[in-house]
Amino acid sequence: MSGYIVKDLTLLVPKIFNTNAALGISATLTRGVQIIDHTCTNASQNCVFNYLTQGGTIAYNNFNTQIANEQASDVDYSVIGNHVNTAASSLMGLTASPTNPC
Repeated sequence: MSGYIVKDLTLLVPKIFNTNAALGISATLTRGVQIIDHTCTNASQNCVFNYLTQGGTIAYNNFNTQIANEQASDVDYSVIGNHVNTAASSLMGLTASPTNPC
């Protein structure tokens, strides 16, 4: 994937149980992908995960996330003016696994 722009997007991911991933946006083996001006609230995982990307930009986003965003093995990458905060509990859902009720 090359040259795509992900802009003005709102993602809301509630707490998801019995899985190891509920990512907001994931980019792997990309070049020049821009993630700009979006809001992501993710009570399960991180809002952005990049791996083996080149020349991308993550700019002016509002991230409310349980796990820090991850950029791994990226080159020529820009991360500019983002706001990062912690997602509120489980976002209108359960706070314990359905198999282990409170």
